[in-house]
Amino acid sequence: ELETETFRELYVKRRRIPLARAAEPEEIAQVVLFLAGPANTYITGQSIVVDGGLTITF
Repeated sequence: ELETETFRELYVKRRRIPLARAAEPEEIAQVVLFLAGPANTYITGQSIVVDGGLTITF
């Protein structure tokens, strides 16, 4: 499980995640629902990164 003290220490407390917190399950679910719903009829072959900005810190 990613929401452990180690995760918080390595990423949240050291400010590696620009939003300064781990995602809530509901936030991930919102993206999944969007991709599974009718609003995405023209999206193909994409990677949607839902990481609070973590990837821009590398």
